[in-house]
Amino acid sequence: MSLEEKNKEKRFKRRLDFYWQFVAVYSVALILYALIKSFASNYKVSLNDPDPIMILLALFVAASISGLIYQTVRKRSIRIGEDYIAFKSRRGEKIYPVDSIIHIKMSKDRKFRTKKPPRVVKIYVPSRRRPISIRPGAYWDESELTRELARLRKIVRRNEL
Repeated sequence: MSLEEKNKEKRFKRRLDFYWQFVAVYSVALILYALIKSFASNYKVSLNDPDPIMILLALFVAASISGLIYQTVRKRSIRIGEDYIAFKSRRGEKIYPVDSIIHIKMSKDRKFRTKKPPRVVKIYVPSRRRPISIRPGAYWDESELTRELARLRKIVRRNEL
């Protein structure tokens, strides 16, 4: 890959900010619940008699933290060039040239007629039994990702004719 091709490609990294939001919200809820419960029981929180709500909130915090760690370790991203799309993760990278793509389907939420990015983009490739699903909202700069996928979609449609 030459330097010019690298400059033309666009990279989109996976968003992980909502995991931090979940961790923060569940942690605050757990702390507030523990404080309210301690005030109600004369400033004593007993670990011998676990409260189901505290256990549930602690499980939510643990699940959010483990999800954040898992997604951070995976390091998923998408690279889109002039005539290819590449999916990169910690384990490797899979490049699909436009010639090998059968169809790109962009689904939208039909309830409201707004200019939002599509909820799911499916890329059909003959080497895979199922289509590759991309949720643009899960990546930084989702509108740019949607534009690039629409550009690739036009190239695929031209190749079909």
